[in-house]
Amino acid sequence: IAGKDIVRILKTARQLQVLEILDYEPKFISDDFLQAFAQLGPSGIPVLCPNLQTICFRVPSDTELASFALALHTRGSSGTQNRLKTVTILCRASEKASAEETLQTSAWLDQLRDAGIDMQLGDLTSYVAWE
Repeated sequence: IAGKDIVRILKTARQLQVLEILDYEPKFISDDFLQAFAQLGPSGIPVLCPNLQTICFRVPSDTELASFALALHTRGSSGTQNRLKTVTILCRASEKASAEETLQTSAWLDQLRDAGIDMQLGDLTSYVAWE
């Protein structure tokens, strides 16, 4: 699913609490999606999926992950009413070491934790139905 398409879908899903993106190589992390995902209304409530609590998706490239983390930080910055608490990035065993290193060496992981967002790695094999 492309970024513009997911934004159109999610604009109608205001009560959505859990979002699982099934793409093998996620294409939804685009400029369109990131801009919409980080956008806050005048009262500090996220415009896109304001009730979203959990998002789960396949591991993207390091650059996309950093861009997504920036959007998460904006969405969860102090003073906003962010309900998003859990971000699970699914990866294969062969991808886990690289993904862990990206998370552990990132400058934004602590900022996300401070904003109350738990960013974690998940085992793709537990989501076999996706394959």
